[in-house]
Amino acid sequence: MKFISALNRHQNLRVWDEYYSSSHRTEYSSLNESEKTWLRKFNELLCQIEDKFYPIMTAKHKKLQARVA
Repeated sequence: MKFISALNRHQNLRVWDEYYSSSHRTEYSSLNESEKTWLRKFNELLCQIEDKFYPIMTAKHKKLQARVA
């Protein structure tokens, strides 16, 4: 869902919430085995990316906080 420039932030959040709460979600149990396998591999890849970049971003955040202070 995109930000609607004609609306303010509060209105956009409300529209997004209404959209999100009414949208259809696929249940994990309804997926076939190949889809579940793909999701597990994708999740593992995301975990690897997080493990690689989280320490870097944490260190940068600390340096920026020190600079602001």
